[in-house]
Amino acid sequence: AAKANPITLATIAPKADEETVTMTNGALDIPITIAEKDAADSNAAFGSVGTYTISVNIYTTESDYFVASFGEGDGADTLTVTAGDAATLTVTQQPTAPASNGAALATQPKVTVKDAYENPVANVTVTETASQNWTLGGTKTATSDASGVATFEGLTATSTAAVTSASITFTATGITGIPSNTFDIPAPKAKPVTTTTDLELTYGETLGSLVNEGAITGFSANASDASGAADVAGTWAITKVGTASADTGAKLDANEYSLTVTFTPTDTTTYDTVTVENVKLTVKPLAIAVKDVTITPQAYDGTNVVKTATVTFKDAADNSDVTLQGATVKVNATFNDKNKGDDKTVTGTVTLEGAKAGNYTLTGDNAKIPEGTKGSITAKEITATVSLACSTDTIAANSILNATVTPTGLVAGDTLAYTY
Repeated sequence: AAKANPITLATIAPKADEETVTMTNGALDIPITIAEKDAADSNAAFGSVGTYTISVNIYTTESDYFVASFGEGDGADTLTVTAGDAATLTVTQQPTAPASNGAALATQPKVTVKDAYENPVANVTVTETASQNWTLGGTKTATSDASGVATFEGLTATSTAAVTSASITFTATGITGIPSNTFDIPAPKAKPVTTTTDLELTYGETLGSLVNEGAITGFSANASDASGAADVAGTWAITKVGTASADTGAKLDANEYSLTVTFTPTDTTTYDTVTVENVKLTVKPLAIAVKDVTITPQAYDGTNVVKTATVTFKDAADNSDVTLQGATVKVNATFNDKNKGDDKTVTGTVTLEGAKAGNYTLTGDNAKIPEGTKGSITAKEITATVSLACSTDTIAANSILNATVTPTGLVAGDTLAYTY
């Protein structure tokens, strides 16, 4: 009865262990033996991440009475052990030199993070810095994954001159930084000095017509801005219209545009490609003239206004035929009089309407219907209803017949004359 609660303020020791552990105020720190799961040696070294067998059996020192056990089956249970704090960094994939100054490293680095027992540690942020007078571009931090590997991507190397034995230092909180292997950064390429000018097209000309075998009139590239510097061989290209990719076959509407042009040197080892933005392009409307007007014959309607006509156009400069795109034609023309007749003289002008009318100019004499244009007005057919009335109840030799004629289709203002 005296031993009903033997562990209260008692002195307790693990069986077969030399240490004695004292419980104080209900807190107990017990040294235990932990062995790897299924390991033959119950006292095997412990330090690797994994699942382990744990057995805790507590006895009193006074009489070797069994007091308590933790775990299943004779006190046996399992314990999952995770990695400890990050302790070491190892560059497991070394960075290599970029193909050119400012380009991405040919091989992007990888760094492995481990704890003191060589277990991989996840979710550790690794930072890198350039070790010499050059600029490391891209995202300079990476987080280790479940395998402890921090993978860097998109890193670039830029310098104002060639750099030999460049390296990158990798660090993480609480860990001494480690350097990568060295690599060389090639000297930056020379940038040609370019000269551009405003460009101009007429509607109907393609964007590609500005470039002739890689040359653009008024554009040049030189080795330097010094007087008499040699031209740099290469080709020009229009790459963007505004923010959209350039379509060299496009026919732009009459307006002003901002172009991006690119100069690509023939010697790409010595010289760098140059991109020039905000090159002004003005697309002028195409000046056109009325070439021919065909008047559609129309029935008499009491006016001399031309109702329908077909118009063809020509280039006002070279007289070549022009087919309108997206513009509507309006004919403002009259016959020399309103009466029926063939080969009647037609005069007037032509105007353009619609969303694309601004791509053309049609003014002055160019808008006039050509001299000698003829048309015809045909007779308008009408019908007449005739009603007869006799002056007497019966028709006799001296009876008088009265006729009433009612026309249908007669133009307002006109009268019908008839005899009987």
